[in-house]
Amino acid sequence: MDLSKLPKLSESPAPAQPVAPLPAGEREPIRMSYFETGMDVLISLVVGSIFLMLGAPFGGWLIAKMNGQVYDTSITWLAGTPKAGQIVDLFEIQLGPGWLYMGHWVLGAALVIEALLMILAAVSVKLRKPLIVLALLLCVGGAVANIVAAVMQIKMGFNQPVLSMIAVLVAGVIAFFHGRHLTDSRGA
Repeated sequence: MDLSKLPKLSESPAPAQPVAPLPAGEREPIRMSYFETGMDVLISLVVGSIFLMLGAPFGGWLIAKMNGQVYDTSITWLAGTPKAGQIVDLFEIQLGPGWLYMGHWVLGAALVIEALLMILAAVSVKLRKPLIVLALLLCVGGAVANIVAAVMQIKMGFNQPVLSMIAVLVAGVIAFFHGRHLTDSRGA
């Protein structure tokens, strides 16, 4: 058997071609995986829709206020109070469910808008970084709305605003997942 005909094990592959440097003043565009971005968008849309539904009473209250109408909570003030017989406003209900609805609705709207921004970021190289930053700011805004909701619920006598804290956690996790797009770059 002639061993000279077999490939040599010590041969190393050809070195990789060097990457041409970018022209002065230009930065590499942020690289985005379409699969990861698509999953992020899908999760944001589903979770955002769920929070919009959980906060639906706030959405109804907001529409009523924008139209100059009174939102019907179907609760009236008791006799002997200064507002006897009038409808109790959503934010005057005992233990603060109006604040909970507000936090959930704001987070839901922020996540839906943020998902649309991430779709735009995936297709627009020039606007990618500002769109991702705006999407992250929307997540932070949703988290802040739920922190405010938790504080207001505690002020109104509700000592365990667990649902608002879960919403803060959800906003933080989604912001973290979107934030990784800012750290990904072509050179990484």
